[in-house]
Amino acid sequence: MLDRRVPRWRKPQAGPIIAAAATRITAAITSVAYAFISTVYWMRFAGLARTFRHPRTIALTSSGLDAYCARVDAISATSAEALLVAPAGAPHVWWLPAPEPPPPHSRIIKISDALMPKFPILDVPYPACQQGFLRISCAIVFPQTGVVMPEIGVALRNDFVGWTADHRQLPGFVDFDGDALIARERAFYPMRRIRQPVINICHAYHRNYVHWVTDCLPFLLPWLTLLQQGRLAVLMPPLLGAWQRRTLELLGVPASAVIEAPEPSVLCDDMIVPGLRIANGPNPRICIPQPAPDVRETIRILRCAARHETGIEQPEYIYVSRRGLKSFRTMSNEEDVEWAMSRLGFAVIHPDELTFDQQVTYFARARVVAGPHGAGLNNAVFAPTECLVVDIFPDTWSPMWMLRETQLFGQHYLPVAYPADPALSQPVHFRNAIIARSNVYRVPPDDFAATLVGVMQRMGIDRPAPMR
Repeated sequence: MLDRRVPRWRKPQAGPIIAAAATRITAAITSVAYAFISTVYWMRFAGLARTFRHPRTIALTSSGLDAYCARVDAISATSAEALLVAPAGAPHVWWLPAPEPPPPHSRIIKISDALMPKFPILDVPYPACQQGFLRISCAIVFPQTGVVMPEIGVALRNDFVGWTADHRQLPGFVDFDGDALIARERAFYPMRRIRQPVINICHAYHRNYVHWVTDCLPFLLPWLTLLQQGRLAVLMPPLLGAWQRRTLELLGVPASAVIEAPEPSVLCDDMIVPGLRIANGPNPRICIPQPAPDVRETIRILRCAARHETGIEQPEYIYVSRRGLKSFRTMSNEEDVEWAMSRLGFAVIHPDELTFDQQVTYFARARVVAGPHGAGLNNAVFAPTECLVVDIFPDTWSPMWMLRETQLFGQHYLPVAYPADPALSQPVHFRNAIIARSNVYRVPPDDFAATLVGVMQRMGIDRPAPMR
């Protein structure tokens, strides 16, 4: 009888099979676990952990530079050099001497046949401001908003009295809760580390032409020598076009000293935080908060250093157009106003189409500058003293900024308001929230031209030769 049993050498062995299967299963589990952990790890540091669960939130409370220095007992320094060479670690602060404010003049032209804004604080002098610089270590900066976090839950906002709509760009933003900003804590994790000493001029309004010139650049004046020596760098968000880079160049900041931070958050080992001490006066958000001498010196340096553009006229009468630009304020018939001003003899310019040097050249000899309220009209700072600045805006808008600017540079100011049309107003959205409503208004071209001519005659300004 045949033995049908499987020979011993051909008989399946259960042990090795199970061991091989276990090895494969273990490898598969390890691979999946590694992939999961890696994904969670990178998602966490990209601020995307909310995909798995709702992360913990924290409340950021703001602090002025003066109050924070008092709370941490910052050690006083006497100069920029002394602040930079002070021992790292303990907070040090350098307060510049408080400058004298400009003369309390407000050369407002009052007329009876136009809608004029009410200025309840005309008798209040330009607010006295004092620059301060705090040196700290291991602070997180959010470049797009200008917020500095020296410790968890504390926000230094420099010259801002309250949170603004632009602070919604803070990483992990959830909502505002009274005086606090609520954000997801994990989104605060810094995406980059900067080890060298830097001065931070990141600002919530750095994209705006006039805020860049008057809010950011003046902070660099005391540090130009150290920046040129390579002992200090300046931290800022990515520069917007050639005009911002050109202003830094004209001010004397070398390109090698500029650190652009596109990341949502940056950790700085050694940082100088600029800020302001405002003694009294109106809300600094609606006026120029920088000390008057610093703003004037910044403009003087830019004006003198700018290249004189040959072949560009230097008209005495300028109309600054905003036609085609997106804004909270829209003049619905600006093309008609441009035509009326052109016939009156005004040169119609579009600053957004010009280089920075060209803008300085255009305004260098202006006697009258007129246009809708906005950044382009602020080029009047490059015009001579005694220039007449005509500010056109809807009656739903505050022109306090231009009032303070003309006060700074000794210019005459004619504010003219026109009724905004509520039917044309639209909600302004930002980060899935309605932050304001648009202001749409119409300017009667002939009436405005007649008003302007009357004011010029009253002031003894020659009427421009009409264009044919």
